[in-house]
Amino acid sequence: MESIMSDLIPLFRPKSVALIGASSDTKKYGYWTAKSLIDNKFQGEIHLISRSGGEILGQPTYPDILSVPGEVDLAIIAIAPKHILPIIEQCVEKGVKTGIVVSTGFGETNAVCWRSPARATCASWAPTAWGCTVRRSA
Repeated sequence: MESIMSDLIPLFRPKSVALIGASSDTKKYGYWTAKSLIDNKFQGEIHLISRSGGEILGQPTYPDILSVPGEVDLAIIAIAPKHILPIIEQCVEKGVKTGIVVSTGFGETNAVCWRSPARATCASWAPTAWGCTVRRSA
């Protein structure tokens, strides 16, 4: 049990957060989350991922998770459902420790499959569900 709990530390106490789907559009979740992290003075590193580039709220953006320097403890994924699986695969490739999918459009199906290599270790929360899955390498 102790090992499972320590696996969840990056989820509940991340030292670095990547917001995938960060936006300068004040009507989007990617903006609200970025603003909340900045306004509430998140103590770790904040990495904003946006295909649009430029800056959001004075913070530089990266085109993808693989371009972020250093380690990422938590990826918050706020993009359209059809783009999520390739993004999760990039997160696994990058070595992101945990991820939360907050995208809408799944209905009640919770239709995100974690298609990662068997060697991957990760913890994830499914959309529209209050459940947690921890996957370990064999």
